[in-house]
Amino acid sequence: GLTAFTVAVTRRRPFEASLERVVQSGRPYTVEGERVHNVFTLHLVNKRPGPRTFTVAVTGPAAAETVVAMTEVELASLADRRVPVHVYVPLDAFRAGLRSELTVVCREPEGDDLSRLATAPLLGPTRR
Repeated sequence: GLTAFTVAVTRRRPFEASLERVVQSGRPYTVEGERVHNVFTLHLVNKRPGPRTFTVAVTGPAAAETVVAMTEVELASLADRRVPVHVYVPLDAFRAGLRSELTVVCREPEGDDLSRLATAPLLGPTRR
């Protein structure tokens, strides 16, 4: 009873922010000219008791051009939104192990903002 409730409350996250890969034409990435193109959806879920504003900032990788469709999202309590994210890496800069990283901040009325890192591996051609 009480133990299960305590575990549920302490493990509950105030919001979710996850990067989910979008597979296009059956491929996890495409090569467009001299760039590798990965497509993601940033899935945001507001678990707070009231409406909140979320801001999204690109934190990596430095070699990539990352385009986030919306960098400020307002969500009602228990609402969610999916935001398209496109990541372009020059072919000559692509390396296995690169990760797309977005910092998502939930602005709190009391001033103690909450942040989460949404990250996912970047895929591309292997070098020979």
